[in-house]
This record gives sequence, structure tokens and C-alpha cells, in this order.
Amino acid sequence: MPETDSCTYELLENGIHKLVVHKATREGIDQLFAHMAYMNSITEPEETQRVIIDSRPGGVPPLNYALRAARQFMKENPHPKVHTVYLHNPNIMMSTIKVLFHSLHSLNSKRTFLEGDKETEAIQWLLEDQSKE
Repeated sequence: MPETDSCTYELLENGIHKLVVHKATREGIDQLFAHMAYMNSITEPEETQRVIIDSRPGGVPPLNYALRAARQFMKENPHPKVHTVYLHNPNIMMSTIKVLFHSLHSLNSKRTFLEGDKETEAIQWLLEDQSKE
């Protein structure tokens, strides 16, 4: 797993992958996707990845760069099932960001966005989703 300071990774005891973006920079985005590549390498193809991406510490990253990086990552690292919760601070840009992220959808992916200190709710959403499979 890559060691970084702009974005950190933790595998929680409940199997949820937690990524925290500490710096909303190109480096932070690159490190985020390096961690995601690592997650793919340790996850069986038939497993659903359950992921929390917490952007609260770093804020909103450079959107054009983030979207290009996301598209490239998805092309090079397909994973059939990823369920993601994005934790974010209140921001006027979030409605635009949500639309852009939904445009990256995959048929087997689910995502939701939660504002503020809602990590407990994020975990509940991911685990409830797991119980429905």
C-alpha cells in the first residue's frame, strides 16, 4: 500500500475501505487513486468494495483533474461492484460535483453523498447495503 500524506487509507474492521483526502491537490487525487488501485489488488473480483471517501479535511479538489483521473482509473482498473459514500463539507459546488460523479456511473456501482460529520451514517449505509445482497 502506498504511504502518503495527502491521502490516507485504512481498512476498517468491518471491511470498509476508508480514504481521507487531506490535501485537495493533484497530488492528493493521485494518491487517492493509488490507494484505490491497491484496494483493487486486495479485493476479489466478485466482492463488493465498500468505500468511504472523506474529503472534509482537504476540501474540494481540482475538479477537471479529478474527473480526468477518475475516468482514466476506471478504464484501467475496472471493478464490477463498488459502493461509495462521499463525506464532504458544506459547499456550493457540491450539487455540480454530484452530477459530475453520477456521470461516471457503472451499472454495479452505488454512491451517496453525506454532508458534515456523518461517518456513522456512512458506515450504516454501506453495511445495510451489504445485508441486502
